[in-house]
Amino acid sequence: MPKADKESYPKTSRAGGKNKKQKETLIVDPTLKELLKMQADGENEHRQPKSTRDNYAGYIKRGKAFLGKLVERRCQEGDRLDGVDTDLLAKAFDDDKPTKYSVMALELYLTEKCMNEGNGKSTAMGIHGAFTQFWDKM
Repeated sequence: MPKADKESYPKTSRAGGKNKKQKETLIVDPTLKELLKMQADGENEHRQPKSTRDNYAGYIKRGKAFLGKLVERRCQEGDRLDGVDTDLLAKAFDDDKPTKYSVMALELYLTEKCMNEGNGKSTAMGIHGAFTQFWDKM
């Protein structure tokens, strides 16, 4: 097999547009706020695909809505002798920190989605992944 002529290959440069872009966006002596924003932007761009981030956000949003309805129904029931603090249960999916009822609330949400609604293993894995990431970022 004959060797290809070097002249037939297109000439490329490793110092192409990427370095120009990096030089254009370079911030001299960035502040802490600017560095934190760059870090968050980079994490959002490179950690997971946008579709996964969107799906996870949907799982979290729907989980919070489920918990809100569950707590509302629980408040309407009146007397409860099960030892679960309804006020603390209501905060199980809050953005600041998990409570002692966060795991129970997640289990109830998974039970609703997979056993009551009949969703499959991939839904359970998606919900688990979404809440794992949600709590890891706290």
